[in-house]
Amino acid sequence: MLSNKRSFRELEGNQDNLTPNKRNPSEEREALGDIEFDNRPSTPSIHNNVEDLSISEDIQKCLDIIKKGLSEPLVYGQTWYIIPKDWIINLESKASENESIQVDKINTYSLTNGKDLLPNLSIGDQIEIIPEDVNIKLNDWFGYQGPQIKRIVVKTSDIPNTERVELYPPTFRLLALTSQKPTTSPVSEQETTFDLSIDAPLSMLLGMSIATLYPDSLVDSSNVSQRARLWRIPDTTNSPLKIDTLYYLPNTQRDLIDTSNGSLKIYEAMLEDGGTFCLEVLDKFGNWPYNDYEQSVLDQPFGKSGFLDRLESKQSSNTKMMTRSQSSQKVKTKGLVGLQNLGNTCFMNSALQCLSNTSELSVYFLSGLYSKELNPDNPLGMSGQVAESFGQLVNKLWYGSSNSVAPREFKYTLSKFAPSFAGYGQQDTQEFLAFLLDGLHEDLNRIKSKPYTEIPDWEGGTDADVAKLAKTCWDLYKQRNDSIIVDLFQGQFKSTVNCPECDRVSITFDPFMYLTLPLPIQSKWNGSVYYIPYDYNKKRLRIDLELPSNASFKLMKNKISQIVDTNSNNLWVAEEYKGNLFKSFLDDELVSEMQSGDLCFVYELPIHIPQDRHEKIDRVFETNWVMFPVYSSTFKESSSLSGEVFGKPMLIALLRSDAQNYQKVYQAIIEKYLHFTKNDEALKKINIHSKDITLRHLEAPSNSYYSYRTSDVNTGRSNNIERNSKTDLKFRASIVENILKSTLLKKNEKNPVEHIEDVNKIDDQGDLEMKQDNSLQDQSIESLYENLETERQKSLSLIKFGEALVVEWKNDLAEEVFGDDLSSTGLWEQFDVIEDPQYVQSKQTSKSPKKGITIEDCLDEFTKEEKLGEEDLWYCSKCQKHQQATKKFDLWKVPDVLVVHLKRFASSRYNRDKLDQFVDFPIEELNIDDRVGEKQVANSIKLNGGNPVEVGIENSEEDAIYDLYAIDNHYGGLGGGHYTSYARNNESGEFYHFDDSYVSKVNEENVKTKAAYLLFYRKRTTRSIGGKARIDAEEQLKIDDATSSTMTADQVVSENESL
Repeated sequence: MLSNKRSFRELEGNQDNLTPNKRNPSEEREALGDIEFDNRPSTPSIHNNVEDLSISEDIQKCLDIIKKGLSEPLVYGQTWYIIPKDWIINLESKASENESIQVDKINTYSLTNGKDLLPNLSIGDQIEIIPEDVNIKLNDWFGYQGPQIKRIVVKTSDIPNTERVELYPPTFRLLALTSQKPTTSPVSEQETTFDLSIDAPLSMLLGMSIATLYPDSLVDSSNVSQRARLWRIPDTTNSPLKIDTLYYLPNTQRDLIDTSNGSLKIYEAMLEDGGTFCLEVLDKFGNWPYNDYEQSVLDQPFGKSGFLDRLESKQSSNTKMMTRSQSSQKVKTKGLVGLQNLGNTCFMNSALQCLSNTSELSVYFLSGLYSKELNPDNPLGMSGQVAESFGQLVNKLWYGSSNSVAPREFKYTLSKFAPSFAGYGQQDTQEFLAFLLDGLHEDLNRIKSKPYTEIPDWEGGTDADVAKLAKTCWDLYKQRNDSIIVDLFQGQFKSTVNCPECDRVSITFDPFMYLTLPLPIQSKWNGSVYYIPYDYNKKRLRIDLELPSNASFKLMKNKISQIVDTNSNNLWVAEEYKGNLFKSFLDDELVSEMQSGDLCFVYELPIHIPQDRHEKIDRVFETNWVMFPVYSSTFKESSSLSGEVFGKPMLIALLRSDAQNYQKVYQAIIEKYLHFTKNDEALKKINIHSKDITLRHLEAPSNSYYSYRTSDVNTGRSNNIERNSKTDLKFRASIVENILKSTLLKKNEKNPVEHIEDVNKIDDQGDLEMKQDNSLQDQSIESLYENLETERQKSLSLIKFGEALVVEWKNDLAEEVFGDDLSSTGLWEQFDVIEDPQYVQSKQTSKSPKKGITIEDCLDEFTKEEKLGEEDLWYCSKCQKHQQATKKFDLWKVPDVLVVHLKRFASSRYNRDKLDQFVDFPIEELNIDDRVGEKQVANSIKLNGGNPVEVGIENSEEDAIYDLYAIDNHYGGLGGGHYTSYARNNESGEFYHFDDSYVSKVNEENVKTKAAYLLFYRKRTTRSIGGKARIDAEEQLKIDDATSSTMTADQVVSENESL
C-alpha cells in the first residue's frame, strides 16, 4: 500500500490539496486512505465531563488502555498509528492530578515537516505506536489535531518475532526514458515520486509508475512486469532522461533490475532502500528501446565517442555469477573491485573487503569447493544461503569486469536471517563480522549430526594435565564444529578462576573466533558529591571524587563510606534539582551516566533503604522504619496552590509507630530546620498549631507516571500542590487518630475502614462522624498502631515509604526565619570540602607526559588478572556459595588467521563512548609466542625430556608470528561515522584502500591510523594454511586455469579462421 509520506503534501490544507497531479483514481483513494483529518469538536467525556479526582480516574483508565495496547504483539499486516510521546507524558501528568496541564487533542503536526514524517524519530523516545482499536478510542475521546499517521506491520524474515512497524517506507523517484523513435510509447510526465511499502508487490511499483509516466501504454495491468523494466541510476540524474544519456552512464552508475517476477515483494527484489530509477517500457513492436539503441551503436562501432570504453563494460547488466573462463581478458590486478554503498552499508563493505582479501578463504570460495561442503539441513545454519551468496559475491570481487558491484543479493540474503541488518542504518562492523563468520561456519559445517558432548571439570594437576584437558575440550568442540572457518579463524582461550576463600582453582577452555582487546586507558569519572550526615550536628561535606568511568553507585557508596567512616549500606543517593529530588540512583547504575552539572546528594540514614534493582522487599515494613523526603515552599493565603520551592530537600527517618504521631513528625522536621535558620528564636516560637506553617502530604509516585524513572519517592517536582484538607498532614493525622480510637476497626463491624480515604463523612472542622470506642481513648497513637495487623498498618499509615512532605511557609515567616532572600542558597549549601587522595594524585599525574598505546599494552590488559564485581559473583562448588573471585584470561591455542578487535566502544546502560586514541601495531612480525599457553607448556615439557605430542600439543616448533594483511577502520563518533578498509592484495603484494565503490593504492606506512578497529593477521608458516580444504581448493583452481587457457586459445583460433 502507499506510504503516508505521499499524503503529507499539504498538511495545512484540505484533503483535495493532498492529491498530486496525474494520479489515477484508485491510487488517489489509497493515498487518501492513509491519512485522516479530524475536524470535529473535542469529546466531552474527558474534556468537559468531570473535574478534580474523577478526571484523574478517567484518564488513568485511558492510560491503562494505552499501556495495554503498547504491550500487544505486532501482527503481520496490521495497521498501527503514530502519536507523539509528549502527548502521553502530558496525559500521565494529568493522571497524577496536575491540574495546570491541559490535555489537548493529539497533535501530530509536530511530527511532520509539513510534508513528510520527520526523520530519525524513534519509538519510545519521540513517538509511540498504538494499535488500531486503541486509536479508535483515543480519537473518540480526544480527537486529532493533524493527520492520523498510520503504518503497517511488515515482516522480511521467517524468523519468529521479527515483525516491525514500517515507520519510513522507501521513496521511489521514477524517470521516463525518452526516445526520438516514433515506435516508442508517448511520455505523459517526465518523472514522478512516491512512497511504497517494502511489503508491496513489484507489480504495484511498475503499475503506478506506468500510470503516471506512460498512461497510454497501460491497457492491461495484469502483465506489467513483462512490459516494463527498471534501471537504477544516480540520484543526481535530471529529467528528461534521454536514451543516449542512460547508455553512456558509467557502468557503476547503471544497474538493470530484474522485474520479471511481478509478485515479488519490494524487499524481495532488494529495492527496500528506494532510490532513483529509469522506467523503460516496450515499444509498439514489443522491443526494448534501450536494446535497439545499443544495437544501433554496435552497427557503427566507431561512430560514437566513448564506444570502446562502453564496449569494455557492456556486461554490466549480467547478474549471473561469472566463472574464471567468462571473465574479462583485460589485464588488471584481480580483487580490486569496490562495493557500492546501499545506504549506510559501509560497515558491511569494509568487513567484506577484509574477508575477500583473506586469500585462504577466497581461494576456497573461488574454487567452488564450498558448494561440496554446504550443510543446508543444519538447524543452526542459514540453509546454506549465506554461504552461497557470499561465494557469488567473492567471485564478482575477483573476476568481475566492473569497477564496483552492488552487494544487494548478499545483503538481502543475510537480512532474512538477521533482521537487525535488514534496514539501511549504520551498524557495528565487528558485530556484522561476528554474525557472518558464525553463519558461514554453520552453513559449511562438515558435521551433519552433532553428538552430545560434556566438558570435563578441572580436577587439578600439572601443566601436562592442563594440556590434556585443553586437547580434550578442543577435540570435543571439533566433534560438533568443523568447517573452513574453524580451520582458519578459531583458537582457544584458557580461563582461570581462583576462589579467595578456599583457594580452589577452576580452569576452563573455550573457542574464540576473534580476539577482543581492551584499550588500557584508565577512563575516569571526576566529580563532586554532597554528603549529608543524618546527624546534622556533623559537618556536611562536598567530596571531590575520582572513580573508574564504569563505576557503579554501589562503588561510590563504598568509597564515601571509607572517607567519612560510616556504613555504606545506610547511604542513599539521589540527584537534587531546584530544591527537589529529581531521581534516586540504583546501585547498579553507573556514575558516568550523570550529566555535567547534576548535583549528587548522598544521604546518611540510620537504616538500610535498598537501592537495588533486584531486591524485592517491602522497604517499609521489613525495616520497621519509614523514610521520606521533606521539601520547603512558600504560600500566599490568596492562592489555592503552593508557591516557590526554596532550600534543599531533607531526609527524615522515623520508626513506623512514631511516624503516625503528627507531633513527632513535626518535631523531627523542625530539628532539621534549626541547622539552616538565620533566626533560631523565630523558628522555636512557632506553635505546632500555627496556620503560618503547614505540612502537606504527597502521595507515592504512581507506576504509570514514574515508569521511565528510577525514583522510589515522590520527587516533589511540581510546585502546584493543591492546598486543601486532603493534603494537610495535620488533618490526615486527626483522621488516623479517630479511626484508631473508633469501633470501625473491629472485625464485627459491617463496613470496617480499610484506608484513610474510606472515611467519607467529614465536616469542615475535621470532626469524624464515627462511633468512638471509650476503652481506647487514653491509649497513645503509637500503641494503637502497633496493635494493628501488618496489612492494616500499611493502609492506615499517616506517611509511608515513597511518600513525601512539603512544608509550606507563609512568605513573611519564611523570610524572618531563613532570611529575606529565599532564592539565595545561604546555609543550605555550606559544605566543607574534602578531596579524595586518589583524586589529588590523579590531578598531579595528569600533568606528566602521556606515553603511546601499543598492541602489546592491549594484550597485557586482556591477560591481566581482575577481581569480579559484586554483581558478577562466581559460584564456588567447594565453598558452595557465590564468591568475589579473581579471573584471568590467557591465549592457549592461536589460529592461523588472527582477527584482533580493538575495543574502542565503551558502553553502559544508557550511553556509549568511543576511544579515539592511536594504537600502534606492527605490520610485520607481530610476535605473541611468549603469550601462547600451549607453546609455553610445550617448551616446559621438552625441557624435561618429554614429547608435547603425547599431551596433545601439535606444531610446537612453529612460532606464533603474524603479518598484517587487512585493517577495518572506523572514522567519526557514535551512532554514525564511516567505515573503510585497507587490505594487501595477494597478487600484487601491495596495500589498497577500499572506500565503498572506490579502490586506490596506498603506501604501507600510511595504513596505521587511530581509526584502526579490526586488525587481520596471518600466521607465518611453511604449512598450507586452511588444512586439506585449502589444498583441494588450490588444485581446483589449477584445473580451472588450465580450462580457461584452453578455451581462450580455441577462441583465438576460431576467430583467425573466420577472418
